[in-house]
Amino acid sequence: MKIRIDIPKFHDKISLMIGRPLYLEKLSNAVRRSPVTALLGPRQCGKTTLARMFGKGRQTTHLDLESQPDLQRLQNPELMLGSQNGLIVLDEIQIMPECRFSR
Repeated sequence: MKIRIDIPKFHDKISLMIGRPLYLEKLSNAVRRSPVTALLGPRQCGKTTLARMFGKGRQTTHLDLESQPDLQRLQNPELMLGSQNGLIVLDEIQIMPECRFSR
């Protein structure tokens, strides 16, 4: 007997397994109050997954600063981010503490 198991992508599986309506609502309220909102928590508690869930269905630019190409794109943050519209997610921003943004 053969058994076939299809495993969806990890993030898709997580978003199906763990409902986060309370956290998504709190995040939505925070973003309405302030254009800059931080998700803080211990490593691997679901911050990135929550940010991706929040960005779904919205115009979103997601930059992962553990990714060398994304890090290079932010060498001139005002130039790169100034042309973006919608939600901007800077994942692992602690990697770039010198990054300053002005309006």
